[in-house]
Amino acid sequence: TVTVFVNPVGVSELINKNNVRLYPNPTTGEITLEMDGGESNEWRITVSDLQGRTVVEKLFNSNKINLKLALDNGVYVVRITNKNRNEKVIKKLIINR
Repeated sequence: TVTVFVNPVGVSELINKNNVRLYPNPTTGEITLEMDGGESNEWRITVSDLQGRTVVEKLFNSNKINLKLALDNGVYVVRITNKNRNEKVIKKLIINR
């Protein structure tokens, strides 16, 4: 008997205690991020392409931020962490100009 365990590979949203919204998605390049609650108002947003290269990294001190992204069409990974770098949420972002 052979047992095979399969783990799916891809980007999925993590369950988190903060309510995080990213919109519009898909976008033409301008997005809004909103975080409800949480123990920190200091956040780091990192946008990476699907090869893992960081294309945008920003720090902000608000629970709502508007970003204009000058990125090519495609799928990106948005990672939002608090000031202690504890991972809070990962979202998939689609840019379609």
